[in-house]
Amino acid sequence: MLIKYVNKLIKYFKAPRSVKIDSSTAYKILECDNTNYIMKYKELIAINHPDKGGSEYLTNLINASKDYISELNKEIY
Repeated sequence: MLIKYVNKLIKYFKAPRSVKIDSSTAYKILECDNTNYIMKYKELIAINHPDKGGSEYLTNLINASKDYISELNKEIY
């Protein structure tokens, strides 16, 4: 319920075109580690996507977090 309320408030703010994010923030947003970030990404996007009434800003943060962790994993493996 709180997430829906926050989403309604945030969608009135202009979402940035691109989001700069660091490692600790990316993992905190997705609440994950290197092994389950895709699953958590899909779960959060399903809830927060603008097409489903979610926030464009939060969607940008979630996407940036997933992209950042994906790039880290490419460097590791």
